[in-house]
Amino acid sequence: MNRTIRVIIGVVLVLVIMFSSISICQNIGKALKVDVTEQNLYTLSDGTKSILSKLNQPVRVKLYYAKTAALKGADQIQYFNNYYQFVKSLLEEYVSVSKGMIDLQIIDPRPFSEEEVQALRYGLQRFPITDEDSFFFGLVVQTQFGVEKTIPLFSPDRQNFAEYDISYLIDTAITRQKKKIGVLSSLPVMGSNVSGYMAQMMQMQGQRPEPAWTIVQHLRKQYEVDSIAADTDEIKNVDILLVIHPKDLPEKTLFAIDQFVLKGGRSVICIDPHCFSEKPDQMALQRGVPPSQSSDLNLLLRNWGVEMPQRTFAGDRNLALKASIMANQRPENIIGFLGLTPQCFNPESVITADLNQIRMLFPGVLNEVDNSGEKEDGVTIDRRPLLVTTDKGNSWTTSSPYELMVPNPSQLMSKFVDGAKPVTMGYLLTGKFKSSFPDGIEIEEEIEESEEEAKEGSEVSSEENETVKKRVTGVTEATEDCTVAVFADVDFISDMVAYQRTFLGSMAIGDNGTLMLNTIDELR
Repeated sequence: MNRTIRVIIGVVLVLVIMFSSISICQNIGKALKVDVTEQNLYTLSDGTKSILSKLNQPVRVKLYYAKTAALKGADQIQYFNNYYQFVKSLLEEYVSVSKGMIDLQIIDPRPFSEEEVQALRYGLQRFPITDEDSFFFGLVVQTQFGVEKTIPLFSPDRQNFAEYDISYLIDTAITRQKKKIGVLSSLPVMGSNVSGYMAQMMQMQGQRPEPAWTIVQHLRKQYEVDSIAADTDEIKNVDILLVIHPKDLPEKTLFAIDQFVLKGGRSVICIDPHCFSEKPDQMALQRGVPPSQSSDLNLLLRNWGVEMPQRTFAGDRNLALKASIMANQRPENIIGFLGLTPQCFNPESVITADLNQIRMLFPGVLNEVDNSGEKEDGVTIDRRPLLVTTDKGNSWTTSSPYELMVPNPSQLMSKFVDGAKPVTMGYLLTGKFKSSFPDGIEIEEEIEESEEEAKEGSEVSSEENETVKKRVTGVTEATEDCTVAVFADVDFISDMVAYQRTFLGSMAIGDNGTLMLNTIDELR
């Protein structure tokens, strides 16, 4: 065999080996995907994998993104290109994990095309960029039985929740019933509930009904959310109870919350030693009455294992954020305005393990109650910290409610003393709780008149109806474990702390909204 032939054979063998290696690597690459991003952005959660593993029917997922139009838009529109790549990669991971049950379609709806018409029919939000081009960035999930679910717009404030929203969409497309959340609050978190004549009057006066808090708007995308009156005497037909700033609740409502929890109802409690989201009573201020913007549920919390002392706040120099109290004022570090970092979150709880930053505005302190840990029958309450300061954190107090009307940052900072152990601002409480009302409560009930008495006193005013006191009793101790999440701050889920307004809507700041959604998702 001459040298030329040997060279040709050698080249052929090298080419065969090279192409075989490429083919092998491609096949291995398909089977073994490695997420090398710092935060495992494209690694699906266990909850998502569980949903995908239960798919018993093909699901078509259509991702609409006006990529061509986005290139012609302003910088704020072009920001979405990275967001789109993130969602696209995430959906490709869904396809990989679903074992062929997810059919992913990427669609760029061009002007006057059939795809654009479909996007509008599905209800995706449209933003004109030029006279012809419009921007779309939404998702449609379809099942073989004709069920359609949509995300009209992947808005900036939901980027941290993209996987949560997509998984929920798929889950609800193949199941039927939403979980129900009841919201009990002394604040207008549900927005102005006006209609009919009042709505017309407001419109004529150039006024708009106050919208629900952004966090409530997000909850409505995943759950059925209803308001519960602050003077209710019974809580029923609710899967999760969200109590926000429970201020001056009557005994019958406290009893209703107590019984809801003891009967197995899950609850999230947000209390606050000074809630900036509550507008101070101007009439009271004019009368010289000290403003009260605090709330607590200590009557119930003590039996659940913790309590929040009044006018006591969590502070930490390492976490203090800079801000301006007044307009045109130089930003200063505020000891009560805390930016919590990963070291402040419990890494062993699915609620907080993946959080990066939470902002809290003058949060309170949650102390464990000594006599509630070990019960007489040996049953304990598990108190799992969720949010804490660093080791240098400490509590601090105010002498008067007026002190926080217009806080003095430098004065508050100078009074603060570093601590030696973390201060806790959030707990997940689990155990067989005992009732705070073991003997029940007394209520007033009108005496029902007989027909003859009603006829004889028909001319008597109804205001003269007699009442009688009646004792109402309930469950004195839970038979199964109860679960309550407690946070010593309300402002952290408010629009002024958790979100920032943009021309496309609200944009999330940090993981405040994620914390609330994670908590509710864990309790459901």
